[in-house]
Amino acid sequence: SVHCVHTKGDRYGVLGVLYTIGTADAFIASIEDHLPHDTARRLATTVTSSFTGPVDFDEIYVGLSLSKYWQYSGSFTTPPCTEAVDWYVLQEYAQVSQAQYNTMKSEMGWEVEGGNFRPPQRLNGRDVPGCEKEPWYPYNAGAWSYDTAKAHPICSAGQMQSPIDLPVC
Repeated sequence: SVHCVHTKGDRYGVLGVLYTIGTADAFIASIEDHLPHDTARRLATTVTSSFTGPVDFDEIYVGLSLSKYWQYSGSFTTPPCTEAVDWYVLQEYAQVSQAQYNTMKSEMGWEVEGGNFRPPQRLNGRDVPGCEKEPWYPYNAGAWSYDTAKAHPICSAGQMQSPIDLPVC
C-alpha cells in the first residue's frame, strides 16, 4: 500500500492506495530506482535516499475511482501511533508488477523483519462508512486480529489504532 499523508493543524489526513500483483505501476516505477539500499527496516535506521524528485503524486491514483473509498478515524501505523488520523482508503486496487513488488520488499528490509505491516487493530466501536450495502458493522469484534507481539508499548494501548480490516463491497 501507499499512504499519502497530509496535515492540517493537529490532525492528519491519509489517502491509502492498496495494490495487487498485475501490470507495472507508473508511480512505483518513478521511485523504485531511488530507494535507499539497505536491508534493515526503515524505522530502525536513518538511511535515506538522496533522490529529490520530481515525483508526480497524481500517478498514484490514475485510473482508480476517487469516489469509492472507506473512511475511518484512526492512528498512524508506526510509533508513536498518534490517534489523530482521518483515513481515506480507496476501494479499488492499483496494480504493481511482481518485479516492483520484489524490489519494494527488498529495499524496505522485509526479510529482516518478517514483513512491513501492522496487523489489523480492534474497531472499538468506530463506524467505517464506504460500502453501499446495509451495515456490515458492528459485528463480532473478537474475530479481529489484535496481535501486538513486538509492538511498541504505546501502540498497544490506544483505542483508535490503524490499520483495520476493510470490508469487501
